[in-house]
Amino acid sequence: MRGVHTFLYNLALFLLLIAVTGSQALGQQEIQVESVQGELIVKYRTGLARTAQESSLAAAGLDVVHYYSALNIFHCKVKPGVTVQSAIEVYENDPNVEYVEPNYIYHTMARRTPPITPNDPRFDRLWGLNNSNDADIDAPEAWDITTGSRDILVAIIDTGVDYDHEDLKDNIWHNPGETGGGKENNGVDDDGNGYVDDWRGWNFIFKNNDPWDDNGHGTHVAGTVGAVGNNGKGVVGVNWQVSILPLKFLDRNGSGTLADAIPAIIYAADMGAHVLSNSWGGGGFSQALKDAIQYARSKGALFVAAAGNESNDNDRSANYPSNYDVDNVVAVAASDRNDKMASFSNYGETTVDLAAPGVNIWSTKPRDLYQSLNGTSMATPHVSGVAALIWSKFPNLTYRQVFIRLMGSVDRKSAFIGKTVTGGRLNATKALSTDPLVGFVTQWKNTADTSGPYVVNAEATDDGNIASVKLVYSLNGGASQSVTMQNVGTDTYKASIPGQPLETDISYYVEATDDAGNTGRSHTIRFRITTKPPDGGGCCGALGFSYNDADSVPEKGVFAALNVAFLMGLVWLAGKKHHRQ
Repeated sequence: MRGVHTFLYNLALFLLLIAVTGSQALGQQEIQVESVQGELIVKYRTGLARTAQESSLAAAGLDVVHYYSALNIFHCKVKPGVTVQSAIEVYENDPNVEYVEPNYIYHTMARRTPPITPNDPRFDRLWGLNNSNDADIDAPEAWDITTGSRDILVAIIDTGVDYDHEDLKDNIWHNPGETGGGKENNGVDDDGNGYVDDWRGWNFIFKNNDPWDDNGHGTHVAGTVGAVGNNGKGVVGVNWQVSILPLKFLDRNGSGTLADAIPAIIYAADMGAHVLSNSWGGGGFSQALKDAIQYARSKGALFVAAAGNESNDNDRSANYPSNYDVDNVVAVAASDRNDKMASFSNYGETTVDLAAPGVNIWSTKPRDLYQSLNGTSMATPHVSGVAALIWSKFPNLTYRQVFIRLMGSVDRKSAFIGKTVTGGRLNATKALSTDPLVGFVTQWKNTADTSGPYVVNAEATDDGNIASVKLVYSLNGGASQSVTMQNVGTDTYKASIPGQPLETDISYYVEATDDAGNTGRSHTIRFRITTKPPDGGGCCGALGFSYNDADSVPEKGVFAALNVAFLMGLVWLAGKKHHRQ
């Protein structure tokens, strides 16, 4: 018996060592963030005079590079002899400072394959728009409804765009306040927006009016959104006609800074962009970047962002900017031509909204060329393009109503269920439906709560008016019951299911009806009232320690160690009992 006890105790020690070292290894896997050396982004609290702000910056040893008045944010450099750390320490003790953070560096999110220039570009190369096994977004069917409109402005915030490309130039936006009569290059800020001669976008790296793409990434993105359709050249975008706004903040190597991303977003919002397409990411959490995205929201813009290419779960390791919890941010994963999640794509059941084609995507390349690229960078403009199509058909929609249409119209596939919020892949035709579309339905998981109620929220939109919304549910597969959902805000509805005893299975969906009698419904969601852990649960059933799925990676290692320590305690008690006998 003593030998068994010794074996168990040594086993527990071995497992504890694995748990602790595993925790350290997991911690080492955290995403490393880059930033520009010697630069900071500083924001003061509302109410502090500008002169006082500038005095504070000088006292901390900072020189102002640029001031972004829309957000009251300073882009600063440390003076010679001053360290970033010493400046941060000054601000940590200053109650007038809202936040100070590094000038993060961002990168494109394409996974490059050897560039191939087709000598006979054909539509059948664009499997993401249409293919034989229906893993596409049903673009031809959508084009029967609309092929887009040049009244819809899509900002390509990226490496720039080849605005002279044969398949793009007719869809490049021209600033009406800086165009005609020689205004394009007269050295005057004719429209008074703070940018001189910005007649076709802006270069935020070199601070000039030439956003030409010296990398190729932004041009590829632009082509997926809006390469001119039906012109007998090259490829076709999701939109045959649209207005593309080139905004360059990423350099020829595909890298850019927070200090340049912020004004690019502000510019796009101020110029009336409906959609901001963002196929880039990196850095850590930035309140300044979040503020800029919220500013775009205040202007009615949708912010579409790539989920990332590290095969990571974004629920556990956040990817920015796609992980910002702002209700105009659409996070996009990449799918392949077999309707599977791309091997490289990040995912997240609560943080990545939907998937879109992102593998072997053909599009435009600078200097009238074409190429195939992979990445969530390529998936993102499919979603941006469909958002623009929606607005071309329904120009009076809000950004949130467009978002509901994107979420409520996906093709649900097993590969995306549990990996994205919707469990589905983008569908352009369904997003243009004149029947009600339902999205953002509360997704209950198994719970031990028998008291209830189980509150369900949902959002619904229509080309006309929503007449009623109901929550339909059943218990243990029995007869359906329905509850009228109350309108608790714009396009938002709420109802609840009463508490149920343990081991009750509940299934439910939300159905909306418009004023013409047309209906639309969400997918069915199922959960159980139970105390049993999910399959693959933690040690020792209900007695063991556990961690929340949303917790950070290092914490999981800590809790694993606690579970093993708990096991060691049981072994020790057993040994003492045996000794007393």
